[in-house]
Amino acid sequence: MSLKGSLQRVDSRQVYDRLDIFRDVGFGQSFGMDLTGDLPQITVSPATQASFADPANYFWTASMPHNERNKGRLDSGQLDAEYTFDNSFFRSVKVGGRYAKRTERDLSNGYNWTALGRGWNGDPQLTYANAAPGDVASHAFKDFFRGNTTLPGNLMFASENLASRFNENRTGLVTAPPAGFCGPATVDDDNNPATPNVASPLYSNCSSKGQLPVTGYGGQFNPDGTLAIRPVGFVLPGDQVNNRTENIAGYALLRFGPEEGARGISGNVGVRVVHIENEGSGFIQQNGGTVFIRDGAQVTLANTFLARGGKADFTRVLPSINLEYSPTDRIKVRGGYNITMDLPSFNALRASGSIGVATTPSQTPGGIGTFNNFTADTGNPLLKPTLSNNVDLSLEYYGRAGTSFHLAPFYKRLTNLPIYALTSRQVTIQFTDGTTENVAASATDYVNSTKAATVKGVEAGGRFFLDMLPGALAGIGFEGNYTFIKSSNPGDVYRDITGAARNDAPLVGLSKHNLNATLLYERNPISLRVAYSWRSRYLLSTNSNGTNGTYTYYSAPGVVTNQDGGQDASTQIALPIYGGNYGSVDAGVRFKVNDQFSFGVQGTNLTAATQRTLMGGYPGGKLVGRSWFQADRRISTGINLAF
Repeated sequence: MSLKGSLQRVDSRQVYDRLDIFRDVGFGQSFGMDLTGDLPQITVSPATQASFADPANYFWTASMPHNERNKGRLDSGQLDAEYTFDNSFFRSVKVGGRYAKRTERDLSNGYNWTALGRGWNGDPQLTYANAAPGDVASHAFKDFFRGNTTLPGNLMFASENLASRFNENRTGLVTAPPAGFCGPATVDDDNNPATPNVASPLYSNCSSKGQLPVTGYGGQFNPDGTLAIRPVGFVLPGDQVNNRTENIAGYALLRFGPEEGARGISGNVGVRVVHIENEGSGFIQQNGGTVFIRDGAQVTLANTFLARGGKADFTRVLPSINLEYSPTDRIKVRGGYNITMDLPSFNALRASGSIGVATTPSQTPGGIGTFNNFTADTGNPLLKPTLSNNVDLSLEYYGRAGTSFHLAPFYKRLTNLPIYALTSRQVTIQFTDGTTENVAASATDYVNSTKAATVKGVEAGGRFFLDMLPGALAGIGFEGNYTFIKSSNPGDVYRDITGAARNDAPLVGLSKHNLNATLLYERNPISLRVAYSWRSRYLLSTNSNGTNGTYTYYSAPGVVTNQDGGQDASTQIALPIYGGNYGSVDAGVRFKVNDQFSFGVQGTNLTAATQRTLMGGYPGGKLVGRSWFQADRRISTGINLAF
């Protein structure tokens, strides 16, 4: 009999500071976009292309900081006992238990988008021609997408130095420029006190005033003198989120099989009992200061925090049985059934979130937007763990040394999957005049799916060497596999381009077709691999930022229709986003000098493959290109020393 145990403590911390600095740049009155080829081709007029080199055409627009200070701890302990049988069909019995407690405290101050000086908010509109020394940098897009697509021109951006200086505290960035730098906000156009003054042209574009002596692009205060930006640091307790998960588990496992040399069924059977307790607390933040027109009246959301928390516990029994039978020395048949459990992430369990409003922008520069719908984005501390019932089979053939083939069908049924979905729920809204209202919000929440998801498929693969060839050629080999997967997740609902709800998307992250092929060479002192991996398109999200908003849907030319058939509202969409077909080539070679020393070279993504994302939800299952990404090739080297 043997006893094994362990104790563990893990502490982790994260410090994260980010600052986005936005600018507007004119793109001319028209441009061309050709989507008929493999990559988009964008063209502009020569005059527009030349304008990108003029700093006076770039307008300082807004800033948005984000800061986090997170810490977590894991304490765990386990104890296992195993008893081994001699000369028996039963080989061993094993029992054990584990306790784990994981806690996390996160401080996050959100994403406080705030306009810089825009003229209408009390500070003048500055351009890159007014940038203080070192605050702006030009970026030349060299060999963009390996030259396979055109760019309208090189562009200017806020410099990395500027963002770094104000990464933790943007106060200096939003300080107003020196008094009178751009002239008065208004001018007396006719020297007549009886007639209204008009806005100064300079106040809306200060390019002619040249560079600022020091950084300061405005937007720190509202016209009424109140602070427009969020204070530096964290506002407690509203910015704090706490999570705790405790896990107590016990198991028993019996291993069995015929004695050595005898044929028969071998395997194991066991059960695990798990008790989980999750607890989360935080605050729902209302995006205060948002001004909009609703029902003909101007209203403003109050800046408030609403406490939120939850606690839930679950006990699950997870059985497992695995069997193996070898009818011959070269053939094995395996089968298994088990139930596995997966816990939601802390991000999904978080009690925090936000409430806001979506508006239709005003057609007047600086004007007030019109109400469209209320929004909510939160986690869910009451989420249940996901359970998966799994059935796996495999038929394996082992020929001569280094040769094998397998065929392995599988089936999984998943319940209580966490879905990041666009739904509708009731929330309480508070306005700056003190009134509150219970309203329906378009909510982006994590919820447990009410319907089971299924995954079924088969994998076929093998490995062999051409060792019948003479000399050095005998080291050539091949290894490969192909997996077919068909999945469904009817609990994951999206809204197509007409606003209709649909639930025919596959499970996130699973491709229908998956292929891996590797050319091998093993012959002392050389070990070489050239591998190709490919997968067909796969679902990324049914609720992606940028494709889950509202828009005006025209069911016929000039006819505006919403998803309910009416003609008085915008259409809510939540288009599914897919990763496109993708394949890449990797290679590596290792040289063994002796038993103590070897060195190698590894290449990744040697073909510089392009990854695409596609939007679904269009008639006839049509997919539309959304974005294109290209990763660099990477070459690495390494040595191994053995003592």
